Amino acid sequence: MSPSPLTYAKRESILEQVSREWRLEPDMLVAALPTLTQRLPLNQVTAIRLSFAPTEYKPWRYRCVVKLKDGRRTEFDNGHFAGVADFTDQSAAYRAFVLALLEQLRAASPAARLEIGETTSAYMGQIALVTVAAAALLLVLMLTAGAAVVLGPVLWNAAFILISLPLLLAWLRRARPRRINLDDPLPPDALPPA
Repeated sequence: MSPSPLTYAKRESILEQVSREWRLEPDMLVAALPTLTQRLPLNQVTAIRLSFAPTEYKPWRYRCVVKLKDGRRTEFDNGHFAGVADFTDQSAAYRAFVLALLEQLRAASPAARLEIGETTSAYMGQIALVTVAAAALLLVLMLTAGAAVVLGPVLWNAAFILISLPLLLAWLRRARPRRINLDDPLPPDALPPA
């Protein structure tokens, strides 16, 4: 029997002996965490952010952050801790829960912002970091143009960066910050594929 789309549960890490659970009730999102239960009124939601947020062990990770007027927030993703460096992809359950949450938010808090991708500051900061790293690599290549001892490792790093470039470009496309209305259709990259 599959779980109801009105509940979503996951374990974050080895430190948690029980799963965290998010539950949709009429006009309420209940976040039952191991040490705390939060009751978050849906009519107090000001923003919900959906983003593609891969990690080393969860390259398929998507994240949802719900923010309220009083500053409270709750966050969950589609990865479930199964063991050390082992996470299971719960995209189907995550997707169903987020779609149900958005449906209830449309009625309870129609003015809430739907933000897709990273925050503008995080996105620009990561682009700046990549730009500085690329400039530093180019500088090292120019300074070591004739030194075979140093050039070998530098060329290996340059090759690795070139091979990784398609991943960077895919992340740039998926993570770009966007705001849409709750009634607008979701962009295909806002949630994991069905």
